[in-house]
Amino acid sequence: MNTLLEQAQSNFAGDVGSLPQLRLDGADSCATFFSPGGSRGFHCVWEFTYRAAEAEKAFTFFDRTLHRCFADRARVEHDQPVNHPDFYRLQRYHVGPVTVSVSLKDKSALQKTYVFLRVDGANQD
Repeated sequence: MNTLLEQAQSNFAGDVGSLPQLRLDGADSCATFFSPGGSRGFHCVWEFTYRAAEAEKAFTFFDRTLHRCFADRARVEHDQPVNHPDFYRLQRYHVGPVTVSVSLKDKSALQKTYVFLRVDGANQD
């Protein structure tokens, strides 16, 4: 996590192509992305069966880990409720110009639950 935070502070400057090889434990996929606003980021996804207890445990693990890592230097933002038929929860940690977030999403049409970990780089504009 500290490696990702360091790279995000420079908006993942340099060899962004090397980041997809970084895979967090058990993740089904990890990748870099480019935001329309010019920032870069990195995200991983874990896929579970619909409403699996393991998904809630994974979300709680990441949320607690992020809180321990960043609590003394982050502004924590709890997401606003959404009008959506599926369950959704999001925690964001703003560490200076970098945002690290973890979310839990139920997708009933797919009969899947997902946990996402996302690191948004600092836009250098």
